[in-house]
This record gives sequence, C-alpha cells and structure tokens, in this order.
Amino acid sequence: MLEVNCKLSLPGQQLSYQVNTPNKINCLGIKGDSGCGKTTLLRIIAGFEKHAKGTVKFVDQDWQNTQQQLFVPPSKRNVGFVFQDARLFPHLNVEQNIAFKGRCRGDDGFKFERIIETLDVSHLLNRKPANLSGGEKQRVAIARALASKPHFLILDEPLTGIGHNHKLVILNYLQELNRQHTIPIVYVSHLDEELQKISDGIINLNLTNNPLTDVSLRQTHGF
Repeated sequence: MLEVNCKLSLPGQQLSYQVNTPNKINCLGIKGDSGCGKTTLLRIIAGFEKHAKGTVKFVDQDWQNTQQQLFVPPSKRNVGFVFQDARLFPHLNVEQNIAFKGRCRGDDGFKFERIIETLDVSHLLNRKPANLSGGEKQRVAIARALASKPHFLILDEPLTGIGHNHKLVILNYLQELNRQHTIPIVYVSHLDEELQKISDGIINLNLTNNPLTDVSLRQTHGF
C-alpha cells in the first residue's frame, strides 16, 4: 500500500523513515511517544514536507523521488488529512467548511447527508468554529476530510476530545470506508484500543540513539 524512504533535517533533529507495508495492510496504525516524529511522517506522506529527501510511493503511484526530481504536490495526491487541531476555516460556518471542496453525491459511503448524519454534526451546520467545542471541531474536521471523497485518509489522533459513543460510531464508519469502499488509512493514536480496532498492522515510532538527533521507524506486530 505505502512505501516511504525519506530523511528530513530539522533544527536539532535528523528524522529518518523507512516504511514498506504489504498490500494486505489497508489501515496502518502508528503509535509512539510525543515528539518522536509521527506527525512529520504524516506530513511527508501528504506532501507537506517538500524538503524531505527520498521516495514516497502509494500503491502504484510515485509521489516523490528526489533523485528523479519528482514531487507530486498535496493537491494532486487526493489525501484527506485530519490534523490534531482540526484547522477549520474560521470565517466559514460548519456546512461551508465541510462542503469546501464540494458536496459528495457518489456512493453511499461518501454522500454528504450520510457524512453529516454519521458524524452527528447536522445540528451544527450554521455555527462558526469559534462556537464549537473541541470534540465538535474534530467531528467537523473528519466530516470535511470525508466530504472531499479522498483516495487516501491520513488521521492524526482524530478522536481527541470526542466522547465515547461518538468514537465508536466514527471508528465503525472508518472501518466501513476502509474495508467496504477500499479507502486506505494511516491512523495515529496514543490509544491501543483504537489502533487494535481499526488497524491491520501497527508500527511503533521510537527515538533511538540520541533522542535529540535521530528518529527511526521500528516495526512491531501486524507485518
């Protein structure tokens, strides 16, 4: 599904990633301590770290190859990205945020009405982000990512601040999209129960050697 072989130099830190998931892995879970580079890995996959050196490949698409001077921009990768901090457009209401790239009217998994019902945001459509709780913002951010009808979902601790009942519904919905509608997912969480429920395979990102200068990807179970 996904191949990443990249290095990125940041102030005081040299990040090095090697990921190679078999085709049977449709949902890749990532765990690890805070500050070990999980979000940076997601940003490299999505194309937000243009200065990373190396290769990124998704299924049969080459998204980055430094030696060949190939770099596919984020807008061409069709990735639905949910950040930890929601990042909603403050000047738009909830409905406008979700429909920013258009209302999905395709298959049942991605219909606009199905998305807002499942994420339980229909009663929030006229509100601005400033009038939402943290959990509500996250649900809207997930809805916006799904409404873009992505080919690939990247979720960075997407359920932070979301109540237990909503979590279960959202996880089941993501599983449906992943397995029935064949939407690959990369899912980051600190909670093992979330990763065990949704992931086909899990990797653990650890600081190795000098924790200020080197980060590498270690595989755990599922591969």
